[in-house]
Amino acid sequence: MRKAGPHKVHVLVIQHRHGDDLYVCRTKAGAGRQLDGYVREWWDHEMSGPMPRRRSERIDEYFREMGESRQKEFYSISEEDLLD
Repeated sequence: MRKAGPHKVHVLVIQHRHGDDLYVCRTKAGAGRQLDGYVREWWDHEMSGPMPRRRSERIDEYFREMGESRQKEFYSISEEDLLD
């Protein structure tokens, strides 16, 4: 019987002034949806302009502005092996 390879997960880390948020998702798309949910939740609190309609644009704009501000918010998504 052939042994299956390791399962992969996508780890999203959002660094912000209150600490780090960590999410483990089955897919990169799932991590992207989680990240978009974070941006949507905080947009009105942190941003002065209207929220872009496209997901990629609002994520890029949010973290570009928050990364350059004194808030220093950043995110990363990495693919990792799920360990037994």
